[in-house]
Amino acid sequence: MKCKILGCLVAVAGALLISATDGYTFGGIGDDVNVACTPATPYTGDCTLCHTADFADPTPAKDAALAGGTTLTDFFCPAAPPPPPPPGRQITWVACTPEQIGPHEDRVRLRVVNCNENPAGNKNGWMTLRPANEDKMLDVILAAMDANREIAIAFDGTTDPEGYNFAISVIYKK
Repeated sequence: MKCKILGCLVAVAGALLISATDGYTFGGIGDDVNVACTPATPYTGDCTLCHTADFADPTPAKDAALAGGTTLTDFFCPAAPPPPPPPGRQITWVACTPEQIGPHEDRVRLRVVNCNENPAGNKNGWMTLRPANEDKMLDVILAAMDANREIAIAFDGTTDPEGYNFAISVIYKK
């Protein structure tokens, strides 16, 4: 009789172990996520990264993990930080009073005065607005001029073909 009870207990314990491990079949996916996201480790052993209270429920995280590839990395991996500026290129901000702005050939030029540092080099206060964000900078400069406010100009030492420093960004405090 004792052997029967012991046999039943072993069978029940075995069934519980099989069902418990079967319920956690996604355990290796956390490792797959961490490998795909190296050096980041989004999976730290917390199953709620992919599961809700009912582990069988489908979730977007579980679907992404099972899909793998870019679906997995797009969902779990943190976005890469922006690359640093090229060596030797440093962005400098200066405060200036915008005095004059206008077209010059196919560019927009800005003349600044009363700067805490000279962003224009030897060009008598004139800079060129970088074409990539020229419209936004123009709007900010005109608003600052209307409000009779100083602007802050960012430049990085790059120049147009005529040697005028590019203004790469412009802001002002309203």
